[in-house]
Amino acid sequence: MATHAATFTNLEVPAIDWSAPDVSHQYTEFQNLCELYFAGPLADTAADRHVKYLLLWAGREGRQITDSWTLTEDEKKKLKPYWDRFKKHVQPKSNFRLARHELSSTRQLKEEPVDVFVRRLQAIGRDCEYDELDEQLIDALIFELNSATVQKKLLQKDKYLTFEQAITTARLEEATLKQISSRQKVHETKQQDDESLYFHTLSVNDKSKEAVVYLKLNNVRIQCKLDTGAEGNVMSKETFVQNFGPLQQLKRSLTRIIAYGGHTVQHYGMCTLSVRHKNQDPVTCTFHVTNSTGPTLIGLPTCH
Repeated sequence: MATHAATFTNLEVPAIDWSAPDVSHQYTEFQNLCELYFAGPLADTAADRHVKYLLLWAGREGRQITDSWTLTEDEKKKLKPYWDRFKKHVQPKSNFRLARHELSSTRQLKEEPVDVFVRRLQAIGRDCEYDELDEQLIDALIFELNSATVQKKLLQKDKYLTFEQAITTARLEEATLKQISSRQKVHETKQQDDESLYFHTLSVNDKSKEAVVYLKLNNVRIQCKLDTGAEGNVMSKETFVQNFGPLQQLKRSLTRIIAYGGHTVQHYGMCTLSVRHKNQDPVTCTFHVTNSTGPTLIGLPTCH
């Protein structure tokens, strides 16, 4: 011990006030300083003796705290059980009701990646004391996202959606939207006759979950899907041929049709059709005929 005492001369001795208002912050500094001693002047000292030093530096109140613990003989010789229990002791007692309110009102920040937003939700969720935390995290993720497109995608999922699946879906949608946004910026510099139109989806399998209406196109009743995520109107080749005739009558178009995921869809050309909804006055709209499936898509400009 004489050697160690000499080594400690003029060095700061670890100490902590366990009753201080900022005890959590003090504890962090206390542990950091202790670890410096254990890795420095006391590096050659046995682990069980490190525990003895810790108990000395923790003071009378610190030792009283440890007396309330139940430790095995093996745990009494290791630092980790002491660090873990001391940390738990000084952590601020959480108010689960405030944490629940914070979880329900935490919104994704502008430009905040989904993964960062998820980590924030998980950090808050740990203090909420929910029996089924994942269900609450799913709701928070869906309803507090700043992208209506991603929200819509997640709301279409069934009740068996897991939190991990929700995160994966949100990541995919986020990546797709970023890719589309990037492509849009590139194509803004191109000539108008070489434009690209972007569509969130060109295939619909579960019509019960979509905004499906019947419109009269050139007085032919056609099933259509309203898609505010689409930049134009799209009709499948099969629908056009069945109701309006051969593809040869289509006007040539240099417009590229970009579908979900960023891939280009085969574009046969475009046509102009009269569109009427119920008893409203008809409007003339352009439709792009493509190699796609599902109902005819009515994009945002026509929806307006």
